[in-house]
Amino acid sequence: MTLRNTLAAVAHRRDRLMAKAMLSFSQMLVPGKRSEIKSLVDMWAERVRELVCADRCTLFLYEDDQRRLVSYFSDVGGTIGTIELMIDEDGGIAGTCARTRETLNIPDAYNDKRFNSSFDASTGYLTRTILAMPFSSPTTGKLIGVCQVINKFPVGVPFDEGDESLLSSVLQMAGLVIENHRLTGEYETLKGAEKAQRRKGSM
Repeated sequence: MTLRNTLAAVAHRRDRLMAKAMLSFSQMLVPGKRSEIKSLVDMWAERVRELVCADRCTLFLYEDDQRRLVSYFSDVGGTIGTIELMIDEDGGIAGTCARTRETLNIPDAYNDKRFNSSFDASTGYLTRTILAMPFSSPTTGKLIGVCQVINKFPVGVPFDEGDESLLSSVLQMAGLVIENHRLTGEYETLKGAEKAQRRKGSM
């Protein structure tokens, strides 16, 4: 009975966090509402980190012209930072995920040759488990970025299929939000250029 209650409590917590995450993302699609991309990914990374019980969540946005990933991460201490990775070089798990467009679930980072330990070496952080998943544009299918969560709680427990399913569901919404943000930005740029042209023509 105790085990059943525990499992029910875990399921309830996940459902609550999933609803909270999806509500946050759906609000970003409201017409006329536009936030800075960093604010979007900061909020999104924190929601995902909570949802899969991870110590850290990093959102990498793909820049096709330079074939690089630019990341925004959130950890349990509320720290926000950025990292850049060239995916054709030693981009580690995230870079491999971007190149192959495949989900990578790593139960032991230091036993995987694709893992780049330079970040751990420079910060003193210890990466144990990793789940990295690509996400794409819902309209064009082009890669938008990679989500990478690190060190599931309790410590040493690997990410499971349930985590993968949750992350996949959230990433579908994230793809819509980020694409909408980019398209809105392009539209506003074009609109501004048209206004400038009209002003120039009226002189």
